[in-house]
Amino acid sequence: MDREALFALLSLAGLGALVIATGPFFIPRVDRRPSERTPTERDAWRMVCAPGVPILLITCGLIGWAFVEPESAESVPATAIVLALWGAILLTRAALRSVLAILRARGVTGIATVGLIRPRIVVSPDLAVQLAPAQLEAAMAHEHTHCRHRDPLRVLVAQFVTDLSWPWPAGQKRLDRWMFDLECARDDEAVRAGVDGTDLAAAIIRVVKDTAGRPSAPVSLTGSGAALKLRIERLLRPPAPEVRPTHQGMLALLLAAAGFGWLGLSTGEPVVAWLLRILP
Repeated sequence: MDREALFALLSLAGLGALVIATGPFFIPRVDRRPSERTPTERDAWRMVCAPGVPILLITCGLIGWAFVEPESAESVPATAIVLALWGAILLTRAALRSVLAILRARGVTGIATVGLIRPRIVVSPDLAVQLAPAQLEAAMAHEHTHCRHRDPLRVLVAQFVTDLSWPWPAGQKRLDRWMFDLECARDDEAVRAGVDGTDLAAAIIRVVKDTAGRPSAPVSLTGSGAALKLRIERLLRPPAPEVRPTHQGMLALLLAAAGFGWLGLSTGEPVVAWLLRILP
C-alpha cells in the first residue's frame, strides 16, 4: 500500500479505535443546584472538545511519520481496515449532520444568532411586535453576546466532535451540559452589560410560548430548553461575577500537537511498523 493511502487508513483507524476506547468516559454532572451561580461554560466546552484532543495528536504524529515513511509502505492487517471503516462511517455521519444543521438554520423562527464566519441576529417580525421594547432590547443584547463569541461556529464544532463519539451517550450529555452553560453565561454577560434580568427572563418566556413546536437554531434565545426554570431563576438574581478566560489550554494543545508531530517525524516509522505487525 502506498504511503498516502496508508496515512488515510491509519488516521481513520485511529479515530475508530479512540471512539471505541474513550466513548464512555468524560461524563459530566448534568444536575445543578438552583443556588449554584458560577457559570462553567469554559469548563463544559473543554469537556465537549476533550475527545477530539487525542484524535488531533495522533493525526499530528501520523503527519510527521508520513514525511519519513517510504513511498511503498507496509501491508495493512484486517483489524486496521475494520477500524478505519468505522472511523470513515463516523466522519461521514458527522459531516452530513453538520451540513444539515447549517441548512436547517436558514428556516429558524423566533430570535436567534446564525452565521458561522460573520454571525448575525435574525428576529421573527411577528415576535418583534409582541415583545415590549425593554424585552426586545434585552433579547437583542443576549444575542449580541453570541455574535461576539462566534457561538454558532463553536456549536457546530461541538456538535461535530459529539457526533464522532456516536453511539456512546456520554457525548450528548457533554453537549447538553455545555449548551445550558453557554446560555447561562451569555445571560450573565448581557445582565452585566446593563440589561434587566427580569426583562430578559420575560423575553425568554414569551419566545418559548410563541415558538413551541417550531424549528429553532442551536444558538437561539431559548437555548436547549432543558432547564428553562433554573435559567429563569438565575436571571431573577444578581449576575455571577465575570470569569475571564485564559489561553493557557490552547497554548498547551499547540505545543502538544507540535511535540507529537516531532515524535512522528523522529520515531514514527518503527512505531507504525510495530503496530502493523502486532495487529491481527
